[in-house]
Amino acid sequence: MGKTTVMKQIFTMDVEKDIDAAVACAAQLTKNGIHGEFYICGYLVEKYPEKCKKIAKNHTVGGHGYYHENFAMLPLKEQKRLIKNTVTIFAKHGMKMEGWRFPRLDFTNKSLSLLARMGIYDSSFNRQVWKRWGHFIFLRNWLSNLKRGQFFFPYLIPLELIEKPWDNVDLEDTEFYKKSGRLMMHCWEFKKYEKYLFSQKTKNTKVDVDNHA
Repeated sequence: MGKTTVMKQIFTMDVEKDIDAAVACAAQLTKNGIHGEFYICGYLVEKYPEKCKKIAKNHTVGGHGYYHENFAMLPLKEQKRLIKNTVTIFAKHGMKMEGWRFPRLDFTNKSLSLLARMGIYDSSFNRQVWKRWGHFIFLRNWLSNLKRGQFFFPYLIPLELIEKPWDNVDLEDTEFYKKSGRLMMHCWEFKKYEKYLFSQKTKNTKVDVDNHA
């Protein structure tokens, strides 16, 4: 008899507008015994605290900006204010904001230092990029922002930063849910693939935040 390979998947969702889609996704994950990660904008936590609590009951919740801001265009002081404010909003409603995914995946190297100092993990890098650049990824990020006309001096990414990189995203791959790794979903896309999402024989492994998985 041949050996059966179990595909490991970690479902994550960016939640910037459709909180009901996020609640529905969280319920489906729970039903299938899967632990997910939901990165929610702060204003949604303020507006729909009970719905966010439903998500947080069985899944990891993180921040996704307050109102989906472009952090690469903001002064560092404003970035810090937004992150701290979002942490406070989660805490006010009885939830711990464990992680963070930058809106649009736009950020500066100093943005990551803010997360590291606050003890918040990041999930904004693609795994292949993270592996390819290693500790020199700060140069890659600097060059990427420079090409977009966003200039700032290179700044080392802190070694204490905990990174949980993503592997596949629904916006680039309509069959992303068949892949392994950390899968990035978007709330407004959920209805398109909801009926296919849990038809795959997959197994989720909850990853501790200190093993860079």
